[in-house]
Amino acid sequence: MSFFFFFEGEVFGERERRRRRRRRKKNENKKGRKNQNSLFFPSLFFALPPPPFPLRNKKTGTLTYAKKSVRALAPHPTEYTFAACSADAIKKYKLPGGEFLHNTLQRHPAIVNCCSVNEDGVMATGGDDGSLRFWDWRSGNCFQEAQSIAQPGSLEAEAGIFASTFDATGSRFLTAEADKTIKFWKEDENSTTETHPVRFVPPQMAHRY
Repeated sequence: MSFFFFFEGEVFGERERRRRRRRRKKNENKKGRKNQNSLFFPSLFFALPPPPFPLRNKKTGTLTYAKKSVRALAPHPTEYTFAACSADAIKKYKLPGGEFLHNTLQRHPAIVNCCSVNEDGVMATGGDDGSLRFWDWRSGNCFQEAQSIAQPGSLEAEAGIFASTFDATGSRFLTAEADKTIKFWKEDENSTTETHPVRFVPPQMAHRY
């Protein structure tokens, strides 16, 4: 009985040693993997979603047609064109290459801070003096002028228009102004060609650039 017990004890001890050696090797391998991957987490890295609008590291082009600083941009909602407004002119360009198309026939007599275009081809610009101009997108003719009135109690210099946009229908126009107000503008439903005639006088000295 003692011999049998002794023999089993030797066999059990040998098996236990082998198990310990395997555990040590596994622990060493695990420690090595942790040290190698301490600065990299593949599960977290690949779980991150891609950016919604990836940009290239370098710009694809530069337009240098404007003579003064460009303060506002407005893309057309259906065409591949956009307008750029500066203090001296309002220019229209074609996408995606940025080819210059033409200037507006008249100038906005103020520093233009904002610009908006609706689907009907109406472009509206707002100036730092509260002036509004409405343009025909195709021809570039200014068919209507308006002046925003500052809120009572505001300074005269607080009549500037900083931002503008059309609503989804294109019939309402919103402006954010320096007098801490947001103004709503809408079309006159009773207007006709007799009440609001479009006066178009081609300029004699039309500058293309």
